[in-house]
Amino acid sequence: MKTNAVAPLKNAIAAGGIFTIVLITLGVFVIPYLPASITRYLVFIKLSIAILIGSVTFFMKFRLRANKTTRWVTLGGVGLVLYSLLLDVPKIRESEYGRLKTENANSGERAAVQLREIARTVDRSERDPFRLAQAKLALKEYRSALSLLNRVVDDLEPTTSMLAEAHFYRGLTLYDMDSLSQAVAGFNRALQFNDSYVDALVKKCEALRKLEQFEEALSTCGEAIRLDRESAPAWSAKGGVLITMSRDAEALAALEIAIRLSPKDPRPLNNKAIALWGLNRLDEALSATEQALALWPDFTDAQMTSASLLRHLGRYDEAIKSYDALLSNVKSDPGIWLNYGISLFQTGKSEEAISAYRSALALNPKCENARYNWGNTLLGLERYEEAIAVLRDALKLEPEDFTAWHRLSEALRAIGRTKEADEALIEAKRLNPDYETDEYQSVFSC
Repeated sequence: MKTNAVAPLKNAIAAGGIFTIVLITLGVFVIPYLPASITRYLVFIKLSIAILIGSVTFFMKFRLRANKTTRWVTLGGVGLVLYSLLLDVPKIRESEYGRLKTENANSGERAAVQLREIARTVDRSERDPFRLAQAKLALKEYRSALSLLNRVVDDLEPTTSMLAEAHFYRGLTLYDMDSLSQAVAGFNRALQFNDSYVDALVKKCEALRKLEQFEEALSTCGEAIRLDRESAPAWSAKGGVLITMSRDAEALAALEIAIRLSPKDPRPLNNKAIALWGLNRLDEALSATEQALALWPDFTDAQMTSASLLRHLGRYDEAIKSYDALLSNVKSDPGIWLNYGISLFQTGKSEEAISAYRSALALNPKCENARYNWGNTLLGLERYEEAIAVLRDALKLEPEDFTAWHRLSEALRAIGRTKEADEALIEAKRLNPDYETDEYQSVFSC
């Protein structure tokens, strides 16, 4: 009776073994090319088989008293399934990592936190220097990433197709390190090996914009669009360049295309808000920032644009709340502290404004605008000696700031230093004869 009972079990185990071999083959040769969701289903099936065969083994030992050979065969089947699961773990990780990189490229940094979590698992187990460099880049460990990418570039054959990608990631790392000229050189090297590399053209365009080489940046974006008219990042980059060139109407047209192509990406929506602001369509601009923040509530650039628009519209209390929210996440941006201080000043919170300006200067001692606004606030508080000292420091950083010369003249005149006040006023009028002395000027960037 036991023999008859064991025979069908042996057949079932043999069938399970064949199925396991098929699944292992899938794990090695097919899973790397499958979406992560399908990979997870296969892993679930394998785990179910492992549990099933393990249960059968237990049943055979204690209920059917099967011989040792049969039990070892079933345990071997469990072992094979578990081993194939171990093979699948890095495949799932790589598939998920690739998906998140794509999502991150299409939607700002909405996936950045998850991407960094996946990258940490790559960082701990990956031996391929190129993959490890990508993980280091996601983790913002730029020097480690650059070192690994230099090694990759040195080790590859000059004709290999991977050289284009390696140089692209090298340029991307340098871009994130603010080594913009070197980044452009890296993107150019990538384009030497693949002259239709759209991503390299887009990032080169963005680097050139930051370098204020606007015409070349515009030409580079145009080449990316010529190669791929459906590239949302290319249209978005073009819009960014046009905004910097104060060609806001053209920028808006480019950004509308980017938004149509990638409706879940908050970055072109934020740039659209900036373009609309330049066209003095302030309510529409504020609406665009709200749309961007609906897609990604922690998008710092959109929060900053929204807060600045609220301040510009005279909605200072709302602006202060927006800056408070920003500063709860980002405390290391001097521009945020500067704008926060200006909003506090406008609501009569002068001492808090001064504290904000000091925070901006602690982060960037060369922020002349923070010194100017600090001096202006001290002037309003009738703390003239302090105002004079701060305004003189501002003018050391920016000698042609005619507003600072005017404020310095006022502070000097208030304490009876008329000759110095007249000299400061003459310098202010030399720099800008049409400036209205009673006009308050707030400058919003470091």
